[in-house]
Amino acid sequence: MPKQSTGPGRTTSARRTGGTRPLGPRAQRVPSQAKSPARLKLERLSIRPLHFVRRLPKLVVPIAMGALLLAGLLITAAWSGLLLLALAAFLGWLLALSWPALVPSSRWIRLLVVVAIVAAALWRFTGSA
Repeated sequence: MPKQSTGPGRTTSARRTGGTRPLGPRAQRVPSQAKSPARLKLERLSIRPLHFVRRLPKLVVPIAMGALLLAGLLITAAWSGLLLLALAAFLGWLLALSWPALVPSSRWIRLLVVVAIVAAALWRFTGSA
């Protein structure tokens, strides 16, 4: 009996022999199962907002983040720092949720971005712009 084709260059037996496929070229980091009460509370409180964000069209979040960043940097009023603080809060929340799954170099780069946005917001509040 010939093997059934499942697509170009693939057979059903080739599909079965692969086992599990890696998600990417680099090794994946699996977070530990031990969670603090604060971490559990953060995850529990974040479930509904995450579901809301996930239901939005894919481009809404990046466009909104870009709009907040540009408006916060280009508007010369002191209150434009509030737009930057809102962006920093959103990015900080996402960083806190993803912290256990990130490798240390990625953690620090993302933290640096949040700190830079907060610094820009403080710069706007002081009226130095």
